[in-house]
Amino acid sequence: GKVGYVAGNPIAFPFKTPADMFLFFYPELSPSEWQLEESMRLAGYLNLEDPDHVDPQDPTSEAPLLYNLVAANGSGKDTYILAPFALWFISANVRSRIISTSATQDQLKLQTFKPIVDYAERINERLGYEVFEIKEFHIFNTLTGSELVGRVTNVPGRVEGFHPFSSPPGCKMAVV
Repeated sequence: GKVGYVAGNPIAFPFKTPADMFLFFYPELSPSEWQLEESMRLAGYLNLEDPDHVDPQDPTSEAPLLYNLVAANGSGKDTYILAPFALWFISANVRSRIISTSATQDQLKLQTFKPIVDYAERINERLGYEVFEIKEFHIFNTLTGSELVGRVTNVPGRVEGFHPFSSPPGCKMAVV
């Protein structure tokens, strides 16, 4: 039978950071320390000097997290930062949405979405059921009701029209 959002009872994964979720499902991979730190920042742990990493800051529409990551080509931005963050975001948050944009369809499909789809398929396989419904440029989490949408654009404002889900209250949204 169905469980989670599709059965009327949303279930969020309990992972505190994208890296926690990523390492749980992929213990054989080893992100570098800077990649783990960036994962913590994206989860709201902005004060990495705090040894207990308590009280993450949750972005709001009034105080959004504006985040820029400058790193060399081939450094693992899509594989170790974006893909784990995207899947964590739609797994740790009920009825939330993440929009991922790129300037070209090839880049979105082959560079950005490829590791996301690979990880989602592997999580489905490891859990033994379809947590992630995967279509081209769209991934839906059946447990949380959250989604990841890919859009190709090099025109400012092209992602306009996307908003957080209206219900339940507190739905989140990210644009990457």
